[in-house]
Amino acid sequence: MEAVKDRIRESAFRAFAQKGFKAVTMEQISKELGISKKTLYNYFSSKEELAEEFLKDFFQRLREVSDRAAAEEEDPQKRLWIKLNAVKEEFLKINPLFFEDIQKYAPSVWATYGRLREERARNLERYIALGQEKGLFKDIPPRMAVVLYLGMTNSLFRSDFLEEAGLTREKAFELIIEMFVCGLLKADKKA
Repeated sequence: MEAVKDRIRESAFRAFAQKGFKAVTMEQISKELGISKKTLYNYFSSKEELAEEFLKDFFQRLREVSDRAAAEEEDPQKRLWIKLNAVKEEFLKINPLFFEDIQKYAPSVWATYGRLREERARNLERYIALGQEKGLFKDIPPRMAVVLYLGMTNSLFRSDFLEEAGLTREKAFELIIEMFVCGLLKADKKA
């Protein structure tokens, strides 16, 4: 039973990452796996439930990858840079249509995304506070810095913004990370 559920998850997750949310149907997933839609619905009640599972899995992987990448670095600036670049790499694996689609067509999934993103934001606040304790980062409220960072990264889900700026999603993400980390540094700590 768990093997079937895992196969369904893998198929749906791959489809969401490649095509977005709207373009994926339960029928496509069942056909790809060679199972009936009834069997599929025995495991997952809706496409929204699968999408929420996808997000939970994504944020778990994001936490593991970014924390592992930054764990060996002692310097708060380098640690933050490494962590955010690991986040960037994970986000770039997902078609931005997924995020656009859930915002438009699946409000409950978008709410799950917001909740999971907020959990990661609190982790980022701790990194900023650590940099402040070590005298490296400006004395600004960590929450405010994180809200600004999240606002900047939200623009990455808008293709019109990227087209207008003439940037790829990867380049825009790199610039956001650079502006964010360098903006946190005290003037005497900038190279």
